[in-house]
Amino acid sequence: MTQKNPQQNIAANIVSRYRDPCFPVTDLGRHQKGSIASVRGDDRVVQRLTDLGLTPGTTITLLRKIPGGGTVTIAVRRTTLALNRSVAQGIALRPCNGGRP
Repeated sequence: MTQKNPQQNIAANIVSRYRDPCFPVTDLGRHQKGSIASVRGDDRVVQRLTDLGLTPGTTITLLRKIPGGGTVTIAVRRTTLALNRSVAQGIALRPCNGGRP
């Protein structure tokens, strides 16, 4: 029996169940929406984002992106969250209302 290395374990967390093309949160424009397809990152990041309500199928709205690699502010489930840009890039979205931003 083969053992999975940590990188393979993380990859298992990010496999999307959807066939639509996905894109990161950071590709959204201000006030655009997307539906979460998958979340990737190390196990702690994935668990924390899940605890915060960022689960597949949840709709999020981009509120603000700080230029130069700063934080990304999103609205999810009547809550506003500020995420590190590298964390936000690990959240893959499907387009809402049939179109990619």
